[in-house]
Amino acid sequence: MKNNKLGIIINLICSFFVIIIYLIIINTAGDLSENQIIFLNLFLAIDCVVLIVSGLSSDINPRIPRLVIVLLYAALCVVSLFVNGSNYMLFQLMMLSLGAISLLMSKNSFHTMMALNTTLALVLWVIPIPGVDYVFSNRDYALNLLILASEYVILYIVLSAIHRREALQVESNQTVEELIKVIGAKREAAMDASRAKSDFLANMSHEIRTPINAILGFNEMILRENSDANVNEFALDIRSSGNSLLALINDILDFSKIEAGKMEILPVTYDLGTILNDMINVIGLRASEKGLSLKFDVDPSIPHVLYGDEVRIKQVITNILTNAVKYTQEGYVDMTVNYEQIDDYQILLKVSVADTGQGIKEEDIDKLFQPFERVDGVRNRNIEGTGLGIPLTCTILNLMGSKLEIQSTYGVGSTFSFMLRQEVENWEPLGSLDEAIRRAKAETNEEHQYFKAPAARVLTVDDIPLNLKVFQSLLARTQIRIDTASGGMEALSMMRKTKYDIIFLDHMMPEMDGLETLERMKSDRFNVNRYDTPVIALTANAVSGARELYMDKGFEDYLTKPINSIKLENLLLKYLDPSLVTMIDVEEEQEKREDEVSSEIRDFLSSVRKIPMIDVSIGVDASGGAELYRSVLHDYMETIDPYSARIEGFYNSRDLDNYRIQVHALKSTSRMAGATKVSELARDLERAADTGNQEYIQENTVELLRLYRELKDPLKSVFGVSDEPDDRPEIDPGMFKEGLTAMREAVDSFDYDLIESVMSEFENFRMPDGFTEDYSKLKLLIAEVAGDDIAALLDKCLGEL
Repeated sequence: MKNNKLGIIINLICSFFVIIIYLIIINTAGDLSENQIIFLNLFLAIDCVVLIVSGLSSDINPRIPRLVIVLLYAALCVVSLFVNGSNYMLFQLMMLSLGAISLLMSKNSFHTMMALNTTLALVLWVIPIPGVDYVFSNRDYALNLLILASEYVILYIVLSAIHRREALQVESNQTVEELIKVIGAKREAAMDASRAKSDFLANMSHEIRTPINAILGFNEMILRENSDANVNEFALDIRSSGNSLLALINDILDFSKIEAGKMEILPVTYDLGTILNDMINVIGLRASEKGLSLKFDVDPSIPHVLYGDEVRIKQVITNILTNAVKYTQEGYVDMTVNYEQIDDYQILLKVSVADTGQGIKEEDIDKLFQPFERVDGVRNRNIEGTGLGIPLTCTILNLMGSKLEIQSTYGVGSTFSFMLRQEVENWEPLGSLDEAIRRAKAETNEEHQYFKAPAARVLTVDDIPLNLKVFQSLLARTQIRIDTASGGMEALSMMRKTKYDIIFLDHMMPEMDGLETLERMKSDRFNVNRYDTPVIALTANAVSGARELYMDKGFEDYLTKPINSIKLENLLLKYLDPSLVTMIDVEEEQEKREDEVSSEIRDFLSSVRKIPMIDVSIGVDASGGAELYRSVLHDYMETIDPYSARIEGFYNSRDLDNYRIQVHALKSTSRMAGATKVSELARDLERAADTGNQEYIQENTVELLRLYRELKDPLKSVFGVSDEPDDRPEIDPGMFKEGLTAMREAVDSFDYDLIESVMSEFENFRMPDGFTEDYSKLKLLIAEVAGDDIAALLDKCLGEL
């Protein structure tokens, strides 16, 4: 802007200077002398300088000041012509006007105009104009030619500079526009990629959470139904590790939250001993697998009931410990926990993790804070991980008003530490670590009141069948009648027909989610549950203000997944009509159940002991308990025919590799069944197959099959399986062929759900004559997911139809 003003000012000053000079000449001269003519020629040189300054200094519109100068010169030259009566001024007028106007044109126009200018000048000099006196001398003639040439050159330079500037300006504008378009396109692509990543992470989270929630749900059944202390101990560890796995999945999602600035700190009351117990369970296993010593040095006087974000604190400690174990090949990982009292309500929690790992070079420490960066990539190329752990840890600590301190010596080890303000809810000291862990496990397995409510009716809506099964299993002992629906439309239809005491409604479902389902239920005047049936939301995400959010939407309460059986039963006690609930004595119920189970198992084991070739004690020990042994033995009985047929087939076809695999499997299953003689002979035959001892195989395979098959009838007697005629209707040949064809196509597309569906339908019918044995083989192969063998058997059956 400054240069624009400067150009305008210079043009105005020069124009004013031109007017003054011309006025002086016109008012003081009668006839122009040679000196006056020379002066005017010099003045024309000033004109060229003015044009140059004008062209180079004005950016707003360089044409405007040049036009002003051209018009001024034209007017003055016309006045001078009539005052002095000289065609010299007419010549200068034409030359100046044409030359200046040419500055507004293209290069070709400029050359044409200057050529015309020169031609007109020569014509005027050669052809006299009537009534005009000539004042030219030879010197005037030569001087004018020189001036003409000089102005041509100067004007050409000016014109070239102007066009060059305009071309650069246009190119610059185009470049800026293109750059803006490119940046915009890249920004849009980045936003699309970010949205795609968020969608992927959300979907991945849901897909991973679903089976984990099911595992934890069934694990709750183990904790509830099992009375063995050791098994319960393992189940508690499964619960702890499963919850930690869910926390690790959240780590992945947290990275996106950080990018979006949506990471939240949600303080709650927590037990420090519980966190330490979880660390020992999760990290201790990893450390032991690598042969590392995991040490915990915890100040016993530290208060154990604190107020803070338990999930984030556990996440930070888990990330630091995991990193230490990951990068330590031998030695130890030592975690120290102590504190400093700030006032009567707060402490400064101090956590430090030291390891004897490979250490970090000083110049590489900054890389730890960058997402997806790997320190010493060549050396650590075989170490798994995303590179998000430490950056996430730093961000979380910053949100909680702390920071991660790192001290490391390359080749010696590293120490990661942080200090964190925490409010104290209970100043009771933690005590020894063992006591804290025992207390934590006791609290996580706390007893509560058991009840039955056989008259109560509950509807559970979830699009995942496994979740519905877990829900039913968790409430099995309450005898509550549970109806299930896999979607909103199905649930609404059921709500119209049946009055429920409570409805559990999944928040996230395809097609119609929980919120829409609830809204439609409330607005449906034919829905018998619209007014007084409490609806509880099921959700996989426990976020800040979740209860208020769901209550605002019309839910009575909410329950997070994986479903905690204690919280579920507490909700039922809270919302069920008390008249529907009957409280039961926990110890009495447990003793009754144990007596029933023990009596049944004792009778079963007594029957099995009557079979000469089975050692019950070995079978129970190998199977992991009496209950599981019964299931193992039943499966063993059902596979005798197909397994023996496969061994015989491989033996007859001299297929040594598959023969070895089959007798190896028989060795293991027979030991779990307690059939020691069969197991030992199968072991010897496996060794013979390994060494290629065909003679031993030929001598003993028949004996193995005899012993194996002799177990079938005694086991059938134990399980009460009779050989009564099959009274099911024989399957229609067309239906049979159609089912086999569908399964054959499903094998190629790996659609085992379809295969199982067809087989389930086949179970309602008796197989055609000649296909009974093949059908038994097919069931076995499908159970083993032996795709190639399934295809071959189906081809054989279809070929025989």
